[in-house]
Amino acid sequence: MAGLLWARRLMVFVTILLLAVLGGCGSDHPLAQVGGTVTRGGKPIEHIMVHFYPTQGRPSWGVTDAQGRYTMEYDDRKGVEIGHHKVYVTFSPQDIQVKMDLEFGKYKVPAEMGEIMKKYGDPDKTPLAFDVKESQTIDFKLD
Repeated sequence: MAGLLWARRLMVFVTILLLAVLGGCGSDHPLAQVGGTVTRGGKPIEHIMVHFYPTQGRPSWGVTDAQGRYTMEYDDRKGVEIGHHKVYVTFSPQDIQVKMDLEFGKYKVPAEMGEIMKKYGDPDKTPLAFDVKESQTIDFKLD
């Protein structure tokens, strides 16, 4: 009987803990759905991670597919916080070995990607900035 009482108390404790953790995971920040395409010279660019970095708040990100399309993610939801954002991009190869080689300096970024990163890859120097007020499509034409 004592074992059953202890088990019930443990189950109640775990349930309360789980509810507290899950309740704290949400955000009360309003989000806007943002997506679009990334192109250069009229051609889609894949494997680019688009970063929306707000003046205040948490960043969002999205990775382009073979057609250059991206959809922004915010934690476990889709979207971008409402407000002013700097936008920068990083190279995000899908191949795990390429990612590891890139991390350890064993992979040379393709020349075109290097040019893109030079201009748009630094969050402090990127010329891209947007005021997100509502859900919208934002297409990036990187020169």
